[in-house]
Amino acid sequence: MEQLVLDLTNPHSRENALLELSKKRESFPELAPYLWHSFGTISALLQASHGDLLAAFTTAGCMPACLVITSRWKL
Repeated sequence: MEQLVLDLTNPHSRENALLELSKKRESFPELAPYLWHSFGTISALLQASHGDLLAAFTTAGCMPACLVITSRWKL
């Protein structure tokens, strides 16, 4: 699981990492906070498209309040 989170910071492996994390989210209920607090993960996702960012937290089953608010804005 840790390697998949690290793979989020690599643009070449990000899509696959998101897919694999979404498949394993049931077995890792703390995935959303883990992503949020992992160094560089949010920054890497912000560098990706806005859709990737929302997908990561939606897939994890938890979206921080700041993202709920910003998802209403046109980025």
